[in-house]
Amino acid sequence: TSPFSDDRFLSYRAGFSVEAVARRHYGLRVELGYVRRGGHETFAAPNGYTVRSTTTLHYAQASLFPLILKVGSPRLRGFVGLGGYAAYRLGFGQTYTVNGGGSFD
Repeated sequence: TSPFSDDRFLSYRAGFSVEAVARRHYGLRVELGYVRRGGHETFAAPNGYTVRSTTTLHYAQASLFPLILKVGSPRLRGFVGLGGYAAYRLGFGQTYTVNGGGSFD
């Protein structure tokens, strides 16, 4: 399995979106945001130690949905969006925690 998970402590998003063009059946939306992703990995050494690695990645992200098709009835509305995004890594962090007994011989 991938060490990068949806752990609530390690992953979150914040940002805002603007619907630049708003029509009854279609629209254009732009989103800007901050994304933090990360994961945990645990390694067991033969000498009894357990090493836990925590990795965090920080991104600025811009999304553009050039085509948003609005479907449904007046009471229940949904949408289908097609588009892409670009992200720039702002930072990277990695920490190690050692637990257990034994020696590093």
